[in-house]
Amino acid sequence: MEVEVQNEKDRFFLSTELIYKLERFGEECVPPATDYGDAVDENGYSVSESLIPDMRFAGIIGDWRSLPPLVT
Repeated sequence: MEVEVQNEKDRFFLSTELIYKLERFGEECVPPATDYGDAVDENGYSVSESLIPDMRFAGIIGDWRSLPPLVT
């Protein structure tokens, strides 16, 4: 029973970290999604000036082992 309580706490912490990470990623996606390309390349095509954000999970310190096997 105590292990399940700890797993629940770990999952809550991990989900909180992931939600924060996803919200930030979503905010970083707005500029590329609305950038219609003001710059023009040598072929006359519009070029986006915004960079597509990276999604990295390296900074997540929650215990991934607390997730059920089918989720990971």
